[in-house]
Amino acid sequence: MAGSTSTSHWKMSSFYKGFTPSQRAAAGRWLKKEIAEDRRPKASECMACGQKAGVLDYHSEDYSQPFGANIGEFQFCYLCHLLWHGRRRRPAGWEEYLRQLRAGAVFGPVLKRDLGALAFADRPETVSRHVLHFGPARPELIFDRAPFA
Repeated sequence: MAGSTSTSHWKMSSFYKGFTPSQRAAAGRWLKKEIAEDRRPKASECMACGQKAGVLDYHSEDYSQPFGANIGEFQFCYLCHLLWHGRRRRPAGWEEYLRQLRAGAVFGPVLKRDLGALAFADRPETVSRHVLHFGPARPELIFDRAPFA
């Protein structure tokens, strides 16, 4: 579902940037409520590749309370979100993904949540097969800026 917070499709069993699974789950519940009560729009465009279709998620780097703009600060398509979280396990695929993004790649939409969608990043040569089309080159990516850099 577009605009989902990613908290219900997988079990948060690990810390992320020092935040516990329960802190992250609480932030996800808060964000879902904000969306349901029309205080926050559903995610609508990937801030990494520009994808507007398929599963789009909010992503947080800071789960501090009180919850506010820090929760769901970033919007990513499912594929870009998975790649961000898998970058350390698949460094060669991550580097190829960044190269493709800089060249203007927009990846095909992922229509349902499936962790198997990340399997293509196991080998860098398969990343380019998932490019839907190319737009303008991106000399700077969101991943080049804080808090990602």
